[in-house]
Amino acid sequence: MSREALEQVERLAHAWRTLQELAGLVTPFTERVRAEAEAAVAAGRAAEIEALREAHRAEIDSLREGLQEEIAAQIRERLLTLAGYRGGSDR
Repeated sequence: MSREALEQVERLAHAWRTLQELAGLVTPFTERVRAEAEAAVAAGRAAEIEALREAHRAEIDSLREGLQEEIAAQIRERLLTLAGYRGGSDR
């Protein structure tokens, strides 16, 4: 192969590589940006999931506390009724 032909092949290869990079096909930059974007989305999703988990825990705790208070009040009323302090006859 002549030197001119070799130089022409190198120029064409370089031009082809440049076109591929411009198209986003073979550039490490595109992959890095994609990886960073995926990591950012994953971190945001994880933070959102954790916030929802905490909100649900708080809601469950609140409901549990309210239910326990309601059950305690019902038991108290039934015990007072059984002891004769509440019920059909007002004393």
